[in-house]
Amino acid sequence: MSKKVPQIRFNGFTDPWEDRKLGEVINYIKGFAFKSKDYKKKGIRIIRVSDLSSDKITESKDSIFVSNKDLDIYEKYKINHEEIIITTVGSKAYMKDSAVGRPIIIREKETYLLNQNLVKITSINNYNNNFIYYQLLQPKYSNYISTIERGNANQANIAINDLWEYTLLIPKIEEQEKIGSFFKQLDNTIALHQRKLDLLKEQKKGYLQKMFPKNGAKVPELRFAGFADDWEERKLEDIFLYKQGQQVPVENQFTKPGKHRHRFIRIVDLTTTDEEPRYIEYSGHNTISATDLFMIRYGKPGVIGYGYEGVIANNLFKLIPKVKVNNRFFKYRLDSMYPKIQSLSSSTTMPAISFKSLDVLDVRYPDIKEQEKIGAFFKQLDDTIALHQRKLDLLKEQKKGYLQKMFPKNGAKVPELRFAGFADD
Repeated sequence: MSKKVPQIRFNGFTDPWEDRKLGEVINYIKGFAFKSKDYKKKGIRIIRVSDLSSDKITESKDSIFVSNKDLDIYEKYKINHEEIIITTVGSKAYMKDSAVGRPIIIREKETYLLNQNLVKITSINNYNNNFIYYQLLQPKYSNYISTIERGNANQANIAINDLWEYTLLIPKIEEQEKIGSFFKQLDNTIALHQRKLDLLKEQKKGYLQKMFPKNGAKVPELRFAGFADDWEERKLEDIFLYKQGQQVPVENQFTKPGKHRHRFIRIVDLTTTDEEPRYIEYSGHNTISATDLFMIRYGKPGVIGYGYEGVIANNLFKLIPKVKVNNRFFKYRLDSMYPKIQSLSSSTTMPAISFKSLDVLDVRYPDIKEQEKIGAFFKQLDDTIALHQRKLDLLKEQKKGYLQKMFPKNGAKVPELRFAGFADD
């Protein structure tokens, strides 16, 4: 019989873990169906399924509240710090951000109330809430949810009696606490890096608003020392020519690079981060270099591309300078004008922007030296953002690896990785 141990374990922990059903190790409270007539504009926030992301409570402009004076009435449904809440309705389990059955641990210390279609769970004696929560982040758990969910892709639900049948592997309380504390600290580090990244992105957004003229102004609000002249205004057609990309059937696109193959740049390469690159065999001259500027024309018109090498798709177009400009500067200049550019697109189910509409777009820009200065500033800011993003992604991958190796799998009774001093099952 195989030992129930994780794949990786710290020195000193050798004992197998024991099987327990989720319902045996927790107490639970189902959410309350609050009445709309009792809603207030402020007070104690009611947490609904729609207020939850894949792992936390989100901020919302349409939050609902009940009066603070009613807290005693709803005390039973108060969500406490470090409690776990689980959604009993949602999307199918494979749709992580909105999945039915997804667990969220409450790190906030604010007072919340639990709405219907949610259940809160608290571990009983000799079981650790943090440890249980991280057990529920295992693929094994989401796989189990997929076996008990009912309904369609967007309106799935689970019965809580089925939920409590989920089987956990659990060590003694001391090891639970060590593992729960380890992952909580890792989550805190991830949250810290996320806040730093969000702050940098907000700073960039602020600079884009202040370092380019707005509302008819001839100069920006914020400017580097040594520059005082008004920015020149021209129509976009006087600054750039447009050249549309190549149409390439899907069957002529490759997922791996090779001899005579170029990177094929599509809309998804600019709008998502998880799309695998495509390549095409191409011998023509309609290519772009890393210093070329291009724009999305259909779907999400106005999104700017820069820093790519290869061949762009036919729903993108290259901007070829007619006068001396710094393309990096214009990447950020046009980024700052995105709402205006988007307003020029057609309001159809597939928004698109015409070259004729772009031709008459008024653009203010400075002399080439100031362009270079601003372009270099935003490049450095983007490089810093990219560095923090890579650090954050690495931390998330590390957490994923630890989740796989610090809990038993495939019939094991102890983890592969274990803290020193623990040896029991």
